[in-house]
Amino acid sequence: MPTVLRPDLPPEVDEVFGRVLAKRPDERYGSCREFVQAARLALGIFGTGTEPSLAYGATAAVPQAGSPPGSQAGPPPEPFSWSNVSSRPQTPAPGIDPVAPPAAVSGPSGSGQSWSSQPSVDQAGYGQPAASRAGAGQSGGTRTSHRREYGVAGPGEPGQPAGAPPSPRGPRGPQWYRQPRWIAVLAAVVLVVAGLSTWIGLSGGSGSHSGAASHKPVAGALMKAVIRANESSEAGGMLPPSACKQNTPTQVTCTAPATGITAAVFQTYPSLKALYAAYTAKVSSLNSGQFKQNFGDCSSQATFGEVGWNHLFQHPKTYTVDQMTSGTVKDDQAAGRVFCNNTQGREYMVWTQDAGNMLAYVDGPVQANVWHWWVPVHHNIGLGAGGQPGWQLSNDSLYASQQVGAAVLGGRIWVAGGLTDSQHATAKTEFYDPAVGTWAPGPDLPVPLHHAMMVSYQNTVWVIGGFQPQGGVIIGAASARVLHLNQSLTAWVEAPALHHARGAGAAAVVGNKIVVAGGRTAGTSAAEVLPTEVFDGTSWHDAAPIPVPGDHLAAASDGTYLYAVGGRRLEVTSNTAAVQRFDPKADRWIQLPAAPGKVSDAGAAIVGGRLIVAGGESIGTVFSTVWAFDLASSTWSVLPNLAQPRHGLAVAAIGNTLYAIDGASQPGHNASTPTMQTLTFHN
Repeated sequence: MPTVLRPDLPPEVDEVFGRVLAKRPDERYGSCREFVQAARLALGIFGTGTEPSLAYGATAAVPQAGSPPGSQAGPPPEPFSWSNVSSRPQTPAPGIDPVAPPAAVSGPSGSGQSWSSQPSVDQAGYGQPAASRAGAGQSGGTRTSHRREYGVAGPGEPGQPAGAPPSPRGPRGPQWYRQPRWIAVLAAVVLVVAGLSTWIGLSGGSGSHSGAASHKPVAGALMKAVIRANESSEAGGMLPPSACKQNTPTQVTCTAPATGITAAVFQTYPSLKALYAAYTAKVSSLNSGQFKQNFGDCSSQATFGEVGWNHLFQHPKTYTVDQMTSGTVKDDQAAGRVFCNNTQGREYMVWTQDAGNMLAYVDGPVQANVWHWWVPVHHNIGLGAGGQPGWQLSNDSLYASQQVGAAVLGGRIWVAGGLTDSQHATAKTEFYDPAVGTWAPGPDLPVPLHHAMMVSYQNTVWVIGGFQPQGGVIIGAASARVLHLNQSLTAWVEAPALHHARGAGAAAVVGNKIVVAGGRTAGTSAAEVLPTEVFDGTSWHDAAPIPVPGDHLAAASDGTYLYAVGGRRLEVTSNTAAVQRFDPKADRWIQLPAAPGKVSDAGAAIVGGRLIVAGGESIGTVFSTVWAFDLASSTWSVLPNLAQPRHGLAVAAIGNTLYAIDGASQPGHNASTPTMQTLTFHN
């Protein structure tokens, strides 16, 4: 490898050559241009020009005019090399540990102590995951005054003995291997070596490999999470496959993935301890060799700070790195930490995500671009404990549909009716058997139906209410019809009808009764349905009206109460965050702590004492968010996002596994899907 012949080369160069000489062609660089770009990164050369980066050239020894108050001249930040936080064993350059903090690094301010007495929670300058967030490229907090120029190392700074005066020789020029001509030399050498290795492999290799077909490397959990984030409604297109490469199963590099983004690196670690050791080292390298926590903020306007972050769109300063390392901080309190710094005319952001033990960092020349890229991306990297994906894509259902319900009977999940597209409903039914992992068709409904409610009751499956197409209108009429399967599960049988026709309502079995709440009527004078209805096995009777009326609400039961979440009043512009609990014995509704955000058209189920709400939609947005409400403590937390955003989906639970079935990938009644996503909880 190159460092054997030239020890003064950075060790990252060996990794570049290792990929060039990879045994399988699919593991090598796709083009000479891609190799040269990787070599430039390994040698610490950034930008598209031929001049060495200012990070390694002469820079001003004092801050430029307009630098932020308190900024100081100091050493240049460590380049954002995609190998800097690699978990692969490698021999570091003398005196440099790529993971552990350098000797000059100061740790967190005392055990469990923060560096500042800031308020416990700072709003980060961005709102709920709806269309209100500004997109990439909008003007934001980038100003000349936000940019800092670093000079050569001063007295007492890394690279100089404590108390030593500045070097009389002045700034150093770039080292020999950072001169542009060496890139061309390296490229030529690699091409020759690669050609020789290919010739040797073809002419003298073992016969057992002759003619063997190359195979595509298997995407690891991290790469799959990056791919899913790129397919999400919030971060769609920000991590394109053409820009993102899996270096190892635990490291992914994205080069120029979006406008204004130079590079982004994602890395998972075996433990929180290893994660936060790498995090403090990386932050220190971008902050004059110092690590300071819980100061400033990172937002569309704030460009220098280190704080916690969570999926409730808050940046708390309450928790320390020590607490995060110990794993005592819950995901809804702080899902990770983030550091930002605008220096050398570039914006750098480094963040952690405790779920999956992930470290990531990104840089770009314009703060607004980096910020508007980071916000959706960091909320959509779905990883579970140990770096495993939270949600898994499972077996597709038999037909694409949305606005469906689900019911569990005998260990199988039944789905009935739904919209196949914006103009067509279906009468088809199907069921999924997890024991064998297959879908099978059930008996058709008497009529096409959508936005109906489904429950399992008296050892069979029930379909309640919904909308029927009429006269070419897809939401033609609200239905009061109630159907259930016969005991042999081969045909649908009429049951006593509802008192109030409704679609897009919610239903669940509480004790030995069916409870139906919410929903709306159809036609030109559509209205919310206020009365709750209860079926006792023989007949329906009206019960207390729901306090916050709505349609497209989600509901589930713990056997004692019905819980209704969110919903809207006819239009998606009127979503609510209401959480309401109904007690059929007392005939009483009460209000519970509101959901983390306003949502409608989500799905819900109860697993392990938690009410879990998945997906949904808002104005022009389909959610992948998953929230959990602890029924004992009445507190909300955030779970890993859906693998793909959905609304109008069916959600059901069997044991410790949650199933999210079908639904739409776009707002409204478009883009129905047959997908099934699963999330398994481990005790």
